[in-house]
Amino acid sequence: MPVTVAEVNALYGHYTAAMVAPLPPSPLTKEPALAMLQVSTQVAECFVGSNPIFPSSPEGGLTQVDHWATELLQLDEQIRTRINGLRQTHAPFRARDEPRFINRYVGEYHNSRPYVQIMMAAEPVERMKRYCNRVCNAMLQASSSISAISVLLFVCMRDWDTLDAWQRGKWIHHEAERRGVAIRDDAIPHSLGHLASLTSRQSRRSRVPQNELRARWNGA
Repeated sequence: MPVTVAEVNALYGHYTAAMVAPLPPSPLTKEPALAMLQVSTQVAECFVGSNPIFPSSPEGGLTQVDHWATELLQLDEQIRTRINGLRQTHAPFRARDEPRFINRYVGEYHNSRPYVQIMMAAEPVERMKRYCNRVCNAMLQASSSISAISVLLFVCMRDWDTLDAWQRGKWIHHEAERRGVAIRDDAIPHSLGHLASLTSRQSRRSRVPQNELRARWNGA
């Protein structure tokens, strides 16, 4: 018999999103910072990668979400390259810069935070919510034991409307890994190549100048 929602609630009802999808503790070290970048990069790949979970309509051209996702890939790569160039023992951010990085994931909706824009804008959030519900319902139907239930997936489905951008992204990251939406070293060129297949003009518009990206990062 499939596991019921009542059975899962009886065991996991006290879990909160903050418990199953916590932010890494501050001050950040190199590995947790890179792990956070992996979440945001994988979210972007789920929209504009080669095997997207949330693809745009083929005839519709680039959407605003596609632009945000492409910008996010570029920003992530800039930050990742800088962090990877540091020694393992070096802190990835100065004390005054770390809050800017954290706010890329939990800050208020702002045009300098494409990750937050994707995870909080009404249209992509509704797409993700519908997908979340389908996946979690399928998980319940396919599970004959509580041990087969993902607490993260269940809690995020239950609390979706009140999740912050980081918590929603952790759910998407978990599902993308299950689906095999891998992050590649060539994530940015690959994604931009995928977008370019729509039209070269749209692809050119999707790229954000490097000086603008730096300004957005510094002002995040």
